[in-house]
Amino acid sequence: MINSPTQPVGISVTENVQDNVNEKADDSAATASQQTAVADDVTCNQEGRASLGPESEKKAEDASNIITWDGPDDPQNPKPRLMELAKAVASFTFISPVSSAIVAPAIDVISKEFNITEPVEQQLVFSVFVLAYAVGPLFLGPLSEIYGRNIVLQLANLFYLVFNTAAGFSKNKGQMLAFRFLSGLGGSAPLAVSPVTNLVLSTFPTLWTTRYNESIGIAGLNYISLGLGPILGAQISALVNDRIYKRLKKRNGGIGRPEFRFPLMVPGSFLVPIGLIWYGWSAEKHLQWIMPNIGIIIYSCGGIIGFQCIQTYIVDAYTMYAASAIAAAALLRSILAFAFPLFAPDLYTKLGYGWGNSLLALCGLLLGVPAPFFLWKYGAMLRAKSPYAAGSKD
Repeated sequence: MINSPTQPVGISVTENVQDNVNEKADDSAATASQQTAVADDVTCNQEGRASLGPESEKKAEDASNIITWDGPDDPQNPKPRLMELAKAVASFTFISPVSSAIVAPAIDVISKEFNITEPVEQQLVFSVFVLAYAVGPLFLGPLSEIYGRNIVLQLANLFYLVFNTAAGFSKNKGQMLAFRFLSGLGGSAPLAVSPVTNLVLSTFPTLWTTRYNESIGIAGLNYISLGLGPILGAQISALVNDRIYKRLKKRNGGIGRPEFRFPLMVPGSFLVPIGLIWYGWSAEKHLQWIMPNIGIIIYSCGGIIGFQCIQTYIVDAYTMYAASAIAAAALLRSILAFAFPLFAPDLYTKLGYGWGNSLLALCGLLLGVPAPFFLWKYGAMLRAKSPYAAGSKD
């Protein structure tokens, strides 16, 4: 079995495990070569016993420190189980954000049943799930580094399942809010989500039911676009991100840097405001229903590209402490994801879908576009100041 730093569970799990497998395979080949060289360099001393030259002694010592798997049937070797592990983690990663947003089309029904009249309280039913995303990773991340990813993820999954089910049997507003928050704690184990995404989601169903006069059932079909965008973005990121990294690493003399994850973030940061403007003004002008959906696809595609670039950067930059680093990064993002939907109805009521989304696009443009350029230039300097970042001692 190979001893290697544990990696955090998240979107890039497949690439990380596969890279480790390939690296260790290369190490095994190197071990065989070193052992051959050692055998060739055996000499005899004056007493007739075999001895090693200084160079071969060093090679033999290096070879003895390399640990590899005991063949393809080693139960600790993750390669045969790679796809099964990826499917299991992906399923949980998928269902958690679905649970956070699934109540959005039913907010009016829930409000009527529990006599919730204040708009802020109505949105709280939706966003309180995401508030737990800010709290959960703060202790789940460090726990996973101490006890391992598997046990923490499994227990968090069970915790989520129990309280998400309980939320469906709530008898009043207090129970609904409490159970939604507790289920969000369990659901926060694999990921956290973007605040702007939650802001858009909180008003997404009312666009179709009020402005386009669709039934709740038909309006729900528009969520397909919110699924297609991330799927498209994830595929682009999976294909392109590692290729860019390897090419830049080769140009850098074979030395990789976490900042090599940022070039793909540049087009992603432009897609977010483009998609928001497309979506907002298509809805404002009441264009054919496919037009706002195209805008949502563009926006969510850019969002997931940026998210994956950030996640892989954190993993590369903090290695053994990546789970805790991801939790810290998720804290502010999740607090904003909780707070933004509370004022979203007022934003769109006063500014409309066109100018409301244009304001969000401007915020995304000012914050998102400069970020990859800033970190490309100053990332190494910032990492050098952290005792937990990779290469901080170099």
